[in-house]
Amino acid sequence: DYDLSVINLKGGRIETPKDKTEGYYALANFGGTINVNMNESKDGAADNDLTMVGNIISMKESRLENGTYSGGSYYYRDGRINLGLSTSKSSWTGVIDNTGKEQAGEVNVYLKNGASWIHEQVGKVNGLDGEHMPDPSKGHYGTYDGVSYVKYLSGGSKSEESGFIIQNDEKPITIDNYKGYTTIFYNHK
Repeated sequence: DYDLSVINLKGGRIETPKDKTEGYYALANFGGTINVNMNESKDGAADNDLTMVGNIISMKESRLENGTYSGGSYYYRDGRINLGLSTSKSSWTGVIDNTGKEQAGEVNVYLKNGASWIHEQVGKVNGLDGEHMPDPSKGHYGTYDGVSYVKYLSGGSKSEESGFIIQNDEKPITIDNYKGYTTIFYNHK
């Protein structure tokens, strides 16, 4: 499903309203692949400046208890987001929204050379609000479980090329696979 459709975006600016009452997404993937500031060779981030403000979401199909798939062909398929932050002028402020771990799609973050991920909620989490969707969509989406799921985090190739995660949100980040150097700051309240 990752090859279902592929969108390639270079650097630039993506910004959503800072409004925690609405489910705005800087990136939303319901099937296929979204590459933002990635090398064409797919080995890491490109060297463009990127500023992104907004939560992201990526979905994947999961098998339900009755043997059917959660997304079906009408709602969503397996989605992947590759996000490249590779210059000191590059940053992303937001969290990874989801509708539960079983439906959390693949999000890969490439963070190096002084780029930063400011992990804090920008828009409403549980932004799809699956519980209140009309039929026939109702029942295909779970509920946000409070975790930003990262499939793969790639930092700098040496400590001088580290990227930064600034953990301002009380919700955790879970990383499946990690490579490189990353500096993490926690906000003490």
